[in-house]
Amino acid sequence: MNAKRNRQLGIVLSYISMALSFIIGMVYTPYALRKMGQSDYGNYQYISSLVNYLSLLTCGFGSAYLRFSTPYRRNGDKEGIENINGLFLTLFMIMGSIALVIGGIMVVNSDFILGGKLTADELATGKILMLILVVNLFLTFPISIFNSYIIAQEKFFFQKLLALISHLLNYGLSVAALALGHKSIGVTLSMLAVSVIVNTTTILFCILRLKMRFRFKLNNMSQVKEVFAFSSFILLSMVIDQINWSVDKFLLGKLCGTAVVSIYTVGATINTHYKSLGDAISNVYVPKVYKVLDRENPDWEATKLMTSIGRAQAIFLLLILSGFTIFGQAFIKLWVGPEYWQSYYVILLLLFPVTIPEIQKIGLEIQKAKNMHKFRSVIFAFIAGANLLISIPLCMKFEAIGAAIGTTITVIIGNGIIMNIYYHKKVHLDMIYFWKQICSLLPAVVASAAVGVALNVIIKPQTWLWLVVAIGIYVVVYLAAMFGFGFNKEERNTILQKVGGIFRRLRKKAIKE
Repeated sequence: MNAKRNRQLGIVLSYISMALSFIIGMVYTPYALRKMGQSDYGNYQYISSLVNYLSLLTCGFGSAYLRFSTPYRRNGDKEGIENINGLFLTLFMIMGSIALVIGGIMVVNSDFILGGKLTADELATGKILMLILVVNLFLTFPISIFNSYIIAQEKFFFQKLLALISHLLNYGLSVAALALGHKSIGVTLSMLAVSVIVNTTTILFCILRLKMRFRFKLNNMSQVKEVFAFSSFILLSMVIDQINWSVDKFLLGKLCGTAVVSIYTVGATINTHYKSLGDAISNVYVPKVYKVLDRENPDWEATKLMTSIGRAQAIFLLLILSGFTIFGQAFIKLWVGPEYWQSYYVILLLLFPVTIPEIQKIGLEIQKAKNMHKFRSVIFAFIAGANLLISIPLCMKFEAIGAAIGTTITVIIGNGIIMNIYYHKKVHLDMIYFWKQICSLLPAVVASAAVGVALNVIIKPQTWLWLVVAIGIYVVVYLAAMFGFGFNKEERNTILQKVGGIFRRLRKKAIKE
């Protein structure tokens, strides 16, 4: 299977996986809230947000692996690739061991760390949850090199298929644990079991199928220094992203209690699914970034790649964003109940600004490939600090909505303004061209949204049946508007060719039968 076909199948599987994850998640979340209770569910989310900070110790080595292994792959240097594999496995194991030690210290001192609004029972449960999550996180460190190797080999079909199976197993075992009355601890243990299965499968695939091999000759210390120099700013960027997307739960847990964390988490869950839509396309194009930058006129080639991927991401994301804006209140009421009305505003506050970095996701990979990601890391460090400072009073005043407002402000300033100037001036990506191409989609979005608002007023969906009907009609209207005056000529021709190919194959099959 060639790289292009593998990318296409990887994207298709990504969307299948996300669709299933979203649908199952929509059923699972209210079920988990009911089975765990608002307090236990919020406690689980609170502990998870704390332990996730340890994942920062991966230091961005995954991106560094792609950059440093590319010259060896290009030249067919088998020994060089094996040395790189050995180097990065060693680095991941060292950092994983550090994470395990720090996690152990956190578990021992959990009463002090979690102290605040939590009850004695929540603290006791939190200690057990933290222990299980730390062990689970440790297992992700050595597996990172194998996942990076799969990406470098562009074997996206296997990776996305395994992710799909992982989602199904996670939800299946979690539901079973909850049905047996085990609550958050049972759910966390089921996640650990799935991690062991998935990680073992990944390792076996790399070693047996891809013939991945390792050499542990750390005699090139200058290369190790280069890796750390490159990765240090990726680490800083990861710290910033973690603060921006996890600090809200931490602050709400400390200042407002676990019940408010649950309200925020309902909104953050939708945001996570939304962000994954953007990742589905950009992730499989990471190896292509390095190839594009080897061509003549690499800046223009990179601009075209970023624009074409950005438009594809925007078409999907704007459908979700506009649809949720129109039908979101009815959805929240039916999904988790009217008591979670604040979650609707949390979701909108998160989705609108995050659309900007999501449609520009490949731009970050271009920065890394050019070794120009330092600026983003430094600037976002200041912005993350500002997010923390402004979120504290906002959380105290407006609780979950206040936390979302703080994140919204920082994302708009950082990703919406500063990074676009940097892309244009320093990375030499033509952002004027990029935004012209993105904005050409807006007339179709506005026209379909007007129809959607009218549908919402006329139908007034109060049941799942009428909500699904309204959303279904809206999707058809949106796609028709996009095809009519949103898509450019190339996109329209591609769609027609794909549809025509399907009909031709069906006709040939019918003739044979």
